[in-house]
Amino acid sequence: MVADSCKVSIDRRTLPNETAGTALQEIQEVLREMKQKDPEFDAHLEVLRTGAPIDTPLDSALVRYSQKACLLLGLPTEPIGYAQASDGRFFCRMGDSHGFNRTRNCQPGAHSGRIN
Repeated sequence: MVADSCKVSIDRRTLPNETAGTALQEIQEVLREMKQKDPEFDAHLEVLRTGAPIDTPLDSALVRYSQKACLLLGLPTEPIGYAQASDGRFFCRMGDSHGFNRTRNCQPGAHSGRIN
């Protein structure tokens, strides 16, 4: 027996150099290619939620304080960037009134003990 339908959920997060629109176009292109390969293929795409990516500036107070904390702990202080996604974007959206205007991952032991 073969099911006549299936449901797929995709958690596609955006990076600082992307928009929700470009991420959506990427998925739509995959669906178009699948339709070309199989004319009976049919898909419904629904965006449930979007969130803007974040990029904490190197000269922000958060980075400086993180570097001081790492220095006190004897850890490397050079900031590095990496492509990842977290829930930090939701905190940033809350804004300064809640004390969240920037986020920073600082995980000694993970990612070579460097500020991320």
